[in-house]
Amino acid sequence: MDLKGKIILAPIAGITDSPFRQICMEHGADVSYSELVSADGLMRGSKKTVKLMEFSEKERPYGIQIFGGTIEAMSAAAESASELHPDFIDINLGCSVPKIIKQGYGSALLKSLSHLKDIVTAVVSSTRLPVSAKIRIGFNSVRGVDIAKVLEKCGVSFIAVHGRLAVQQFTGEADWSEIKRIKESVSIPVIGNGDIKTPQQAKKLWEESKVDAIMIGRAAFGHPWIFSQIKSFIMTGSFEEVSLEERMDLLREHYQAACGRGNIKEKLREMRKHFHWYMKGVPYSKQYKERINRTEDLEEVMEIISKIKTRS
Repeated sequence: MDLKGKIILAPIAGITDSPFRQICMEHGADVSYSELVSADGLMRGSKKTVKLMEFSEKERPYGIQIFGGTIEAMSAAAESASELHPDFIDINLGCSVPKIIKQGYGSALLKSLSHLKDIVTAVVSSTRLPVSAKIRIGFNSVRGVDIAKVLEKCGVSFIAVHGRLAVQQFTGEADWSEIKRIKESVSIPVIGNGDIKTPQQAKKLWEESKVDAIMIGRAAFGHPWIFSQIKSFIMTGSFEEVSLEERMDLLREHYQAACGRGNIKEKLREMRKHFHWYMKGVPYSKQYKERINRTEDLEEVMEIISKIKTRS
């Protein structure tokens, strides 16, 4: 898969579901990933876990990201995910959520390069699909280059690097100089991730680090058009802001896509966080947020969005 010059949507648990991925792809994202898929959950036959892997053709190129801590579970997860024919399988080596780390999963695997090697080698051997990995620059000390070299030797096709230590979670600043060193140390493609909030930052960090591609995570929350804005800024030196009317049209589209899948009341509750993100910077939005937090009726949601739209 050619990643050169691509802008990629990061995998984020509880956020980057299929409707959100589709909207981001429609607005300039070039590659998408599933939410985090538990290898243990797949071994238990969890329907909820299996459902996390579902995707539409609109989301391609698409990768399924798996996480776990044993060779057996991760190998089985890779095999199971491969049956759905995504474009690649990704190994989560970056999640820094305490409950994940306590189980020895996610970024906890960066503590031992020998164990990491065993896990990754097993996954690569369990599928004919390309295997990638999303990493941090280390667990509690910087060792991104060593980690990247191990992954390359294991047969990983490309890596995405979040420029923080696992112990930092999302505090401090992402270290793009370390991302650059990683890029210079391996021959496989490297994706840079961390602290890209604007098209200007994207262009600057991309050019300085010379990575093959960049990955956008939290900056896309309520702002899925950031991908097309980055592309416009890189190509022309400018980009268009999205009007309130356009924002509300997209929010309506997001709700319709989300509520077309499963229990509507449940989906409306899940969409509340997205509504709040779309409302960022919108004047007098408090009253609308309060109504959204109470309602479990899709018609009322559409009425609220229409009222906000008329303020534009």
